[in-house]
Amino acid sequence: NNTEIVCIEIKTVKPNKGIFKVEKQKILEAKAALKIRYPQKEIKYFLAFPFDPLSETPCGYDKSGFMRHSVGFTKYFDEAEILLGAEFWDYLSGSEQTMEEILEIINTIATPNFSEELEFLTETQN
Repeated sequence: NNTEIVCIEIKTVKPNKGIFKVEKQKILEAKAALKIRYPQKEIKYFLAFPFDPLSETPCGYDKSGFMRHSVGFTKYFDEAEILLGAEFWDYLSGSEQTMEEILEIINTIATPNFSEELEFLTETQN
């Protein structure tokens, strides 16, 4: 937008060991290049993880626990640079409980008849 550039890189919830140093370098290089190109704008860059596999609830998350679970994560990243689970989906939508809404939609349409119903709906005569 007119005041900021937001970059979000979606990652697997089980990143490889040792990848965080490489990721941090890539992010810093991207932020520097964007700042040179757009000096008047604030540059934000996040790593995003679509859910917290350590959470006991589907939409819950514990950012510090998640970060401590991966080797070297806290050495290179601050919690403010991470979007995790529901926090990520809410950030994208700009409203709260987005992940809950997405899961509700998935659970509503994910039935044993889904493929047949989708095929029926995609036929032009229907």
